[in-house]
Amino acid sequence: MKVSLEEKRRKKDLFYAWFSHTNHDIFLTSIENSYPLEYEIIQYRYRLNERPFLTLEETGIIFNITHEGIEQIEQRALKNLSDWQYTL
Repeated sequence: MKVSLEEKRRKKDLFYAWFSHTNHDIFLTSIENSYPLEYEIIQYRYRLNERPFLTLEETGIIFNITHEGIEQIEQRALKNLSDWQYTL
């Protein structure tokens, strides 16, 4: 299923809004321990922990994964974050 650029931006905006109202320490510890690859990718894609923002392609080079693979991992991570949010 192809996701439009507008939908991707909307999801990122929702993520930023949600993340800014969450206890960052609990969140980061939880995702780091549960999903280490997703955690690393999310740090680069959303500039967390002073990481530089990287495109899908640039992130893929670091992890030796195609940009499509990075996009799938990022989408899975955002879904996991959404699920995590509702378990609090």
